[in-house]
Amino acid sequence: MRINKIDFLRFLGLSLIILAHVNPPLWLAQLRNFDVPLMFIVMGASYYVTEKRHISKLNYIFSRFRRLVLPTWIFFGFFFAINECIALMFNIKNLTYPQGHIITSFTLSSGLGFVWVIRLFFIISSIAIFLPKKLLNAKLSFLIVFFTTVVVINSQLKEFYKELDEMNKMLLIGSYISNILPYLFCFLIGYKIMRLTKKQTLLLIIVTGSVFTALALHYYLVTNSFTPTQLDKYPAGIYYLYYALFMCSLIYFHSDTITMYLQNTSTWKYIKFISENSIWIYLWHIPFILMCHKFSLNFVIGFFTTYTLALFFVYLQSSLVGSITQRIKNKRTSKVITSIFTG
Repeated sequence: MRINKIDFLRFLGLSLIILAHVNPPLWLAQLRNFDVPLMFIVMGASYYVTEKRHISKLNYIFSRFRRLVLPTWIFFGFFFAINECIALMFNIKNLTYPQGHIITSFTLSSGLGFVWVIRLFFIISSIAIFLPKKLLNAKLSFLIVFFTTVVVINSQLKEFYKELDEMNKMLLIGSYISNILPYLFCFLIGYKIMRLTKKQTLLLIIVTGSVFTALALHYYLVTNSFTPTQLDKYPAGIYYLYYALFMCSLIYFHSDTITMYLQNTSTWKYIKFISENSIWIYLWHIPFILMCHKFSLNFVIGFFTTYTLALFFVYLQSSLVGSITQRIKNKRTSKVITSIFTG
């Protein structure tokens, strides 16, 4: 069962992440700096909607692996193989990647970049299935106080996490451990927000907006300038999270109205397609983002070029997958192929 406002929020989150990667001006980079938390809120909301279907924990984890990690590995295999072939055919040395770069791309730690969030999506979704009902059903006030305390403590351990990363640069374990709790918080807000009344959502907007404003004012008085929330992103701290939660809850508050309007326009079918194929659009945007960086394209041109080309290739891919699966008689096999190569 698809929820239209979840489709809209997923589309928005993906679009803002792609916008971040084309290096927009600072004011726009700040405005959109709630994209990753929004995607985890969407994950939590989606989990809430489909929770009753997740009877087997192992099956759920495997389905997340098949939806998130396996497509990424397939894409990287294709990407690096094509690069090597072109480099050999035309003797272009700087088109190939070192072995370490390839390995860390497949571990979703560094390498090509851009995919650390996919690894985190998989980790959080794997943890989610084991979360106790008491935590999932906890009061919003408890979640905010508890996780605010935990995130503040977590932010004080930056040096420890850096040392963990230095121990194994292939996996960057410290970076992932440090981000689990902040984004688990976002996931739980997403799970909770689907059940909030308008009044409760408005209260969430006021609380998160007030905390962010207070912190922004404090940093302004200390530095005599506005401090971008991006500086508090690795690992995600209170300043970064409260701005993100403020923006996300504000947009969620108006999401029904926005969605109803969009459904009456010709753009809705594209929004729905993007939401339904978000992982593959994200993967296909990577080579075109690298191209934009190489040619130093203006961020507006880069954004529309990247998005258009990623959409085009995903449309071709989904059409090809559709025509192949129609010829497969085994419904289970057809479903598995569809889940890997679309979505």
